[in-house]
Amino acid sequence: MKRKWWVASILILVLMVMFLLSRRTDRMLWTADGGYPSGRIIFSPDGEIVVSHGQTIRLIDPSGKSRLLCEDRANLMPIASAGKQGFVAVRYAIGSSETSLIDWDGKEQWTFPMAALDAQVTSGGMIYFFGSDTNFYALRPDGSVGWKIPVETKSPWLQMAVGHDESVVLSTGASDRLMALEKDGSVRWIAEPTEGGKLGEIVRDSEGGLIIAGSDRLRSLSPQGKERWRISFPLDIPTQDGGKRMISSARGIFGLAVDRRSNIYCHSYDGLVYVLDEQGKYRWSYPRGNAGFGPNWIAFTESGDAIFGTGEYRHIASVATPGPAGGRFLSPSAEFNRHLVCLSPDGQLRWEVAVAGELNWFWPKSKIDMNYLWAARFGLAELNPVRSPFVGTNGIIYFARNAFNRGTAKIYAIRGDEPKH
Repeated sequence: MKRKWWVASILILVLMVMFLLSRRTDRMLWTADGGYPSGRIIFSPDGEIVVSHGQTIRLIDPSGKSRLLCEDRANLMPIASAGKQGFVAVRYAIGSSETSLIDWDGKEQWTFPMAALDAQVTSGGMIYFFGSDTNFYALRPDGSVGWKIPVETKSPWLQMAVGHDESVVLSTGASDRLMALEKDGSVRWIAEPTEGGKLGEIVRDSEGGLIIAGSDRLRSLSPQGKERWRISFPLDIPTQDGGKRMISSARGIFGLAVDRRSNIYCHSYDGLVYVLDEQGKYRWSYPRGNAGFGPNWIAFTESGDAIFGTGEYRHIASVATPGPAGGRFLSPSAEFNRHLVCLSPDGQLRWEVAVAGELNWFWPKSKIDMNYLWAARFGLAELNPVRSPFVGTNGIIYFARNAFNRGTAKIYAIRGDEPKH
């Protein structure tokens, strides 16, 4: 009888392993160490993916094999492709950051001081970014200044949205004014701030208009800078069970994207993903959020399906940490139930892929660790969500699992649905 029990247990275990492996390999093509912490996937002219890994930049070929491109002792992050010239990277340091162009041999061509940790390359090859001297810059690929225009501050949280015509809309600083610039740097229009919360993310819709998030509002502007509509928080959102869920001003929308049908996808600190129509009317919501932040938290397929990461944060413990402000209670947390999901345009789940997390334990090594750094350094590290999906050719989908606090970043390639022609 005892022997039969052991045989049955082993058989069940084998079946469970086979089931888990079948789930993993159904769509998974490969995984590799490294990530793209800027939130944008970058390809070389040969089709290799540019990733940061530790203090190195590596290239991953279409089969998932990785090779070293260059090494750098600072936090060098690739953020935008500049075509045959190379790629734009940000070297981040507290109080001093710079952008640079790295060619495809791994050699740095030039550097330039910057403020906001973002740069974008236009269709014409100009490089847009906020400089450290309170100017917004447009650089040529050779690093020379095409034009510049003053802004009000050198805050790292300034936002911009670049159009297909190389025009750009940017936030100017503390006053929350919006400024639209032509590709030659001339001013197209200026939108003065309105009453309400601080300016947040800016995205363009399919007509060239703007969707703008704030701590207590969501606004839509025409391509000419005129307000089309506004949603103010708190806002009651209907739930699937017929009730209501309120988005408060303290937990406003902070992630934005617009699909080809001009539907607005956004998510909130409450962990839900919301979809509004082009007039700002509620359409549907998805109950599993924590989909990351920035403009690249979501991707859309040719058929209009939405792809993004999900996860559930669970607090593990609270640790009292002394500090200059008198001490705080911080809660280390881990993320569970991590998936990449694909939803149809009407919110139905088409498929999902489970992504394994990791636990990182480490202990303080200095007085600074003891007094000033995250409480998570006393135990379980906080894990970042699955993020930054990108739909490539032949339906292949790439995404990252970026990890901080000494975790291991990963990049994944999975099989999506074949494009429909």
